[in-house]
Amino acid sequence: MIEMRDKLIELIKRCGNEMMEFDIDEETNLVEDLGYSSLNLIELIVELEMEFGIEIPDEVLNIETLSMFKNIFTVVENSTAKEM
Repeated sequence: MIEMRDKLIELIKRCGNEMMEFDIDEETNLVEDLGYSSLNLIELIVELEMEFGIEIPDEVLNIETLSMFKNIFTVVENSTAKEM
């Protein structure tokens, strides 16, 4: 679990503004707290799918779900469990 969390944080930082220093926790909102744009979110989705070898379901591809760290973690965790 810790390893997945660390990978997620690394990807979020890589897809966002790398020059900005920020802390990410379960309640972090990528849009409101980190200034993520829709383009950053799309890049993150692609990176998540490639990094974890998953396909994120269409029903969760929305800003409400994918703007919160805890939701992204749950989506990735559930998707990786299905792939096994």
